[in-house]
Amino acid sequence: MNFALILFVLLVITGVFALADAVYFAKQRRKDDKEPWWIEYPKSFFPVILIVFLLRSFLVEPFKIPRARWCRRW
Repeated sequence: MNFALILFVLLVITGVFALADAVYFAKQRRKDDKEPWWIEYPKSFFPVILIVFLLRSFLVEPFKIPRARWCRRW
């Protein structure tokens, strides 16, 4: 399966959870309550996945050069 696609889907899912918490769930929670695990984990993973996605998209992928045997087919 395509790693970039999996990374993008994870980025969207964790981003939706982080956004939902910022917009809706955080307002419903009392000040002394702790974040539930299903909100805390995606909010923690979102910046990490975003950094990996951006580094992979703009630094690694643009420099993939086709191999010589691929060029011979054309």
